[in-house]
Amino acid sequence: MDAPVQDTLITDATGLREICDRLRANGVAAVDTEFERVRTYHAQLALLQLGLDESHCWLIDPLEISDWTPLAELLADAGTVKLLHSCEEDIELLARITDCEPCSVFDTQVAAAFAGVGFSLGYSRLVSTVLDVQLEKGEQRSDWMQRPLSTAQLHYARADVAFLPALYEHLGNLLAARGFGDWCQAECDEVVRRRLRETPLFEAGRFRHARQLTRRQLAAVQLIGEWRERTAIERDLPRNWVMRDDDLLAIVTSNPASVAELRQVQGLQRASRERNSEKILALLREVEQVPDAECPELQDLPPTAQTRKLVQQLMGVVRARAKELDLPPELLAPRRRVQALVNAGYPDGPWELPASLRG
Repeated sequence: MDAPVQDTLITDATGLREICDRLRANGVAAVDTEFERVRTYHAQLALLQLGLDESHCWLIDPLEISDWTPLAELLADAGTVKLLHSCEEDIELLARITDCEPCSVFDTQVAAAFAGVGFSLGYSRLVSTVLDVQLEKGEQRSDWMQRPLSTAQLHYARADVAFLPALYEHLGNLLAARGFGDWCQAECDEVVRRRLRETPLFEAGRFRHARQLTRRQLAAVQLIGEWRERTAIERDLPRNWVMRDDDLLAIVTSNPASVAELRQVQGLQRASRERNSEKILALLREVEQVPDAECPELQDLPPTAQTRKLVQQLMGVVRARAKELDLPPELLAPRRRVQALVNAGYPDGPWELPASLRG
């Protein structure tokens, strides 16, 4: 190691700039994050780990840094390969704090699947399988927002990037030998795009109680759900701290017309009722003005018995093709996506492959 772990902790923008420039000059950067999202809507970056190889790793304290321009330039540099493991949450967090979309991302979990090492392997298991190194897991769920961070936490965080370059080299050789290098990179690019793709603020059809409700009640769920999401984002609070799903269900099924009636709603938390009563009632009045034709309508799911056989047939095709390619079937087409594809066009189509099943 080139320095004691405490000496690799960077707390200023100048140090961050020097490290990012060094990584870009070498064309490779191992990246990981530690974050906390228990009390907030957005994940809060607690620690950023960057590495060049096992002997050169740095820990960046984000609580001391406000200018993330050097990191943005690193992430957006197509000539520098960013090495991450199971990258989706890290990518979402990094894209938000830097306001840029990372490119040239190499996800070692994706690569391991294409390389024939294993599907959906955790980092510790992959390091053990490929490099025969056993990593400590004791600090995985510790408090990363505390300061000062313990020596054990710093060692744990450092290890999360220390072995990514060696994994990259080993997995890269396996991918080249199997002829899946381009496929792996295309999948990594799609993982990033899929995670950062804009999605609706709230969809009533995804509400877990949606199938219990009428179209008019779904319209109420949509309006109140959108308000809840905006409020959670603006106040940076978990959405359930603004209003629980059970509260939302109780409100739309009771449809109270006054504060007095709202107070009688069974199951509604008092804090949610008292804090948001006027807004809730205003939204319910707004729902009354929505024309019937504009109320959300759930697509009826086809009968399970009639689709099960088709899904089984399609999964048979997937398994046969996966065997030919010596790849995990889940990597080619997870069952849930095949089921969704069948449901979308049953019984006579047309069917359109989603982005996750193209490329």
